[in-house]
Amino acid sequence: MGIKEWFKMIKRIWTFKRIILAIIIFMCTIIVAISLQKSIMGTDKLQRDFGVALLFIVVLVCLLYFLYKLLIPKSFRCMTVVKKYLSFRELKDRINNESFSKVVIDEKKSGKIEIYYSSKWIYADEVYIPRKLVLDLIAERKSLYSSFEKLSIATKNGENIVFAIIDIEEAEKIIKSLQGIFEEFTLDFNNMRKIQNRILRKEIKQEFYKRVINKEDFLKESGL
Repeated sequence: MGIKEWFKMIKRIWTFKRIILAIIIFMCTIIVAISLQKSIMGTDKLQRDFGVALLFIVVLVCLLYFLYKLLIPKSFRCMTVVKKYLSFRELKDRINNESFSKVVIDEKKSGKIEIYYSSKWIYADEVYIPRKLVLDLIAERKSLYSSFEKLSIATKNGENIVFAIIDIEEAEKIIKSLQGIFEEFTLDFNNMRKIQNRILRKEIKQEFYKRVINKEDFLKESGL
């Protein structure tokens, strides 16, 4: 896979939209902090010192938030399934040796769904999933009275990667299209029950991590 494909599949940390959003939010935070400071400022020196300290704390918290949310690569979400066993560099090296195909499903109400896949990997919603670790495709109502369904890929180590919100009227067609490409997507009721139940899902995770202890075990389990 070439560099261009890599950058398409790994979300860039700093996009124009995110930069503008960060600037706007930061400026609004400063304005609110200054307004708050002025509202408690008085002639008393202690009050002034308190106002300055409060402004400093608010701005510092804001900056730390941006460092966490914007500077730390959100693209590391790609490691959700493999993070306990592979480093980012190891994942990247393995991905670079893969040849990915792309499936696009575009429905009027549900919009466009894009999934990349190879013989060993599925890439959905910025997450790389070893195909041998796919438990099933999960389809569930977004909420009790919603006309939309969430589509997610459940894994054998207890992760559940939501990659699409689709209209219920188009759900059957979309699911059949995905099943025609991915034999792992069986929509087994027992798998759905395990993933949707917090206790059972936790048991899946614990059982996996007891059985798959180190990187060698993981590579064998995932067929990598």
